[in-house]
Amino acid sequence: LLAGKSKSVISHELICRASDDSADHAWIEVFEEALQAFHGAEFDEARILFQRTEKARGGFDGPSEFYLRRIEEAQANGKVDSWTGVISFAEK
Repeated sequence: LLAGKSKSVISHELICRASDDSADHAWIEVFEEALQAFHGAEFDEARILFQRTEKARGGFDGPSEFYLRRIEEAQANGKVDSWTGVISFAEK
């Protein structure tokens, strides 16, 4: 849940103009696979795919870093068994 919202909403990252044919977007499919693994609590697979996304994007990807931290937190806090895939934000 996004901060200030009482219901789940989908957020998106803008990565380029729709008309930008020169950009290499092959990493998007890997990121989408990582998200599916993440939401399915397949954290080891998700970690590998988020790391592949980062490598494909030149060594850093903010959204992948975000999800890698969420994986670490879920595993460290023992929330794996009760995983719903929903992330709540307390701050804007």
